[in-house]
Amino acid sequence: MKNKILIFGATGMLGQRCYEYFAKKLGYTVLCSSVESEFYDPSATYVRCDITKRDEVKKIISDFFRIIL
Repeated sequence: MKNKILIFGATGMLGQRCYEYFAKKLGYTVLCSSVESEFYDPSATYVRCDITKRDEVKKIISDFFRIIL
């Protein structure tokens, strides 16, 4: 199984650095998520999500990792 990382808050400074490290340097499959409408890197897989909405978060996690929550 390939390594996967889901980054909430990906548009923030730490989130962007995590994306750079895991996706670009280590080659992990990364899904970026934040409340902002777009991500700075158009080549990234990005989904808009408000983490205060529990059902949205559960759907993103289950879809990305293919698990049932």
